[in-house]
Amino acid sequence: MMTITIMQDGVWAGTGQLRGGVIEDCAALLGPAGLDHATGAQQEASEMAYAAIEQSIVAGQAECVCDGHRYTWVIE
Repeated sequence: MMTITIMQDGVWAGTGQLRGGVIEDCAALLGPAGLDHATGAQQEASEMAYAAIEQSIVAGQAECVCDGHRYTWVIE
């Protein structure tokens, strides 16, 4: 298990664990701000961003863009 620190648009978003290519225990709510929590839109956007990051890690990339936001990360 490794630690992953995620930045959204160059700003720290959260730190979690990377286990088997899956990000766990990261409290970061990723994606565009201001989406409706009641409809689940914010959660859906965040899940899409996490999936894009995980796919990029598997592909050996160090960054990705999802929903107009640039995500970078450090894995230790």
